[in-house]
Amino acid sequence: MEERILSLRRLLNLSQKDFANKISITQAALSQIESGKTMLSVSTMYSLIRAFELRTDWLLFGQGEIFSHQKIDTARGTPPNSQNTSNQLIPFVDKDAEAGYPDNCADSEYIKTLGAYRIPGFEEGKFRMFNISGDSMHPHLCENEVVITEAVDKIESIQENQLCVIISSDGIVAKRVFHDNNNTLLLKSDNPKYKAYKLAYSDVIEIWEIKGKITTEFLNKTKGSTDERLFTHRLEELEKTVDILKSALKLDGRVRENGELKPVKKDED
Repeated sequence: MEERILSLRRLLNLSQKDFANKISITQAALSQIESGKTMLSVSTMYSLIRAFELRTDWLLFGQGEIFSHQKIDTARGTPPNSQNTSNQLIPFVDKDAEAGYPDNCADSEYIKTLGAYRIPGFEEGKFRMFNISGDSMHPHLCENEVVITEAVDKIESIQENQLCVIISSDGIVAKRVFHDNNNTLLLKSDNPKYKAYKLAYSDVIEIWEIKGKITTEFLNKTKGSTDERLFTHRLEELEKTVDILKSALKLDGRVRENGELKPVKKDED
């Protein structure tokens, strides 16, 4: 990306100082970006797009035309005003944006600073993408996968056991949602080592239903060992349960042979 920024500045015939002033950063910061020593922040990326009317596809991937003369409409994940819904861009809340998102998710200007992408099959609706952190939803959702979600307007409409991304003052989590009493949600993890907990409706800032995900999981062979360990753990738990049941039957004076319960033979003195 730094190569495109350098080529853009040269195309516009601007000095580092003048270019930096237009995007509200210092000349030293621009020099670090152009040399590849500093990563481009989300806020600076948005400043570039806004100041020079750049196309996001070109800035991020070097694809298509450089300039666009129409304002990029990514606020709230809604489609552009035109009837061409294939142009919809879905905002992506990546790891860098997670900390500030709960406090700023209602700010349309903040949403415009997020990266935004077109995803085939998600052209009509109010969508957002979130990065998965941790292993609480393993094996169905894994670390660093990206989930594509659709906005839920009414919490009461969520079906039981639905996978959702929940935004609250405590942060962003992906959980299975169940309705509890007294306007409360019960949030459960798929990984059995994490306990379920409750969250009041009033504490929910936003809730998004998971509709799909972007993953490289099938390419990562190291994840297979994690799945195998989880399967082995569950098998061991099942074997323990079977042993407990056998012991209980013996205490009752019976054992099962060939599908039938028969008295236990007592050892002769």
